[in-house]
Amino acid sequence: MKEKVKKIISHELFILGLILLLALILRLINLGAEPYWGDEVLSLDIVRHYHNNLAEMIRYIREIEIHPPLYYILLNFWSAWFGFSELAIRSLSLVFGLATVWLVYYTGKKFYPATKFGLVAAFLTAILPLQIEYSQEARPYVIICFFGLLNIFGLWQFLETKNKKYLAIFIVSAVIGIYLHYSFALALAGTFSWWLLNLFRKNKSREIIYWLSSIFIVFLSFYYWFTAFLYKIILSKVELYGLFRTGTSLRSFDFFERTVYNLLWLTKEKIISPPEIFTVGLFKVIFVGLLFVWLYRHKDNIKELIAKGGGKIFYFLWLIIIPLILFLFSPQSYPYAPIIEKHIITASLALIFIISALIINLKPKEKLLILILFCLSVVNFDVRIIGDDSIWDPLHRDKIAADYINESYRIGDLVTIYYGCGRTDFNHFLKPEISAVSFYPIFPLAWQDDYLASRETIGFMENESQLRVKTPTEQEFNLKMDYLLKKYKPKRIWLYGDDKLPNEWLRAHNWRYAIKSSGHLFPVDLYDVKN
Repeated sequence: MKEKVKKIISHELFILGLILLLALILRLINLGAEPYWGDEVLSLDIVRHYHNNLAEMIRYIREIEIHPPLYYILLNFWSAWFGFSELAIRSLSLVFGLATVWLVYYTGKKFYPATKFGLVAAFLTAILPLQIEYSQEARPYVIICFFGLLNIFGLWQFLETKNKKYLAIFIVSAVIGIYLHYSFALALAGTFSWWLLNLFRKNKSREIIYWLSSIFIVFLSFYYWFTAFLYKIILSKVELYGLFRTGTSLRSFDFFERTVYNLLWLTKEKIISPPEIFTVGLFKVIFVGLLFVWLYRHKDNIKELIAKGGGKIFYFLWLIIIPLILFLFSPQSYPYAPIIEKHIITASLALIFIISALIINLKPKEKLLILILFCLSVVNFDVRIIGDDSIWDPLHRDKIAADYINESYRIGDLVTIYYGCGRTDFNHFLKPEISAVSFYPIFPLAWQDDYLASRETIGFMENESQLRVKTPTEQEFNLKMDYLLKKYKPKRIWLYGDDKLPNEWLRAHNWRYAIKSSGHLFPVDLYDVKN
């Protein structure tokens, strides 16, 4: 009996089951408890608004939204089955997050058969903060990661076996990925360039027809959406109401170091605790040290080992380096959000594969040491990731602020928010009879006059104002405020946001504080007219 139990416990599928269970537990914590934040609500409300009209939803995405349509289509069908709660909507990402852990195992088993590579890589993926974060968020990034890995797997297997089914996997995953998010092109740049390099390195230039055909099929499949993609690019160069798209090509000096760091030890904070710095630093030192130990042990047959298994390591490195370089020169690498590394999330798996490749070649005690150190290095980051961000993160405070306004709202109140792109996010949490209005963009004066705007969906100019940031002039702001006061004739005005301009204007025009904001964690002000 003991032998039977021991055999079951040591079986690879049993261990994989435990890893998947661990991944599930980590990803379920606070999955439905944490309120939606802006980007999640934006996706969700588009789907809710057009829930019974898929064609109109695709039209809206084509003309207004920045992103391609596949995630919204998936969310549309998913919500029809499971509803619109936080737990239901985010569970789509949860499913793909778990599927990614499984696919990491399967890929590892194919890459390094007769080893524990797949299990090690799956375990590291299960506890990786970046993977946990996007398995809990109602956005497409972990789904991109799944199809990115499928793309990586399909290409390698095709190049090794020449089996056309793997070429089909490579092409189909490429098409699905690019319809999920444009940043998937960064991952495709890695795989397609590796394929081309492989053709010339192995003097197989005659097989370039497969490479060209694959690019053609992917482009042809994307052609349906290509005009919308070009429209967005051309629109970015056009002046609208005197506004041009803003942005900068400047990046921080430590861009590469910080980006790679966040792929493994994700944090939204600029500074972290000394123990976290120490454990991460210790892991790096021990990892490099054990790498040199391994090289020394095999110094006599290193060329043979590289010839035997080095190709996969170079493949993984290539899939990190090429997307990372292209990411540097892309607009998405500007720190417009707390986590920009989501655009190259697939590269995190390539890093995991490299770490796993060293681990399986170490001695048992060394394997245990490096695994323990990695676990210690990520544990604090995981705790913060699975915690409730609404406790400390202003981006998750919409619901708390809206609940307060819902309780204190009186007929005749006007609820305002500074930027138009946040209007629909805030409306999501307000009572149906309450609709927020925005100060910016200044034009059009009423959001109802904005093209395809509704209570749940931002309009054309509201969407463009996200990328055309400009502080209004005094004259422009006076025009907007005069319009709002004449239109709504409010007795009290709620301000959501910590912007100075509306507060200064109201205090200068015979309005007084009834409730004052307590800072960025509760930026709600209430004004009424002075007697």
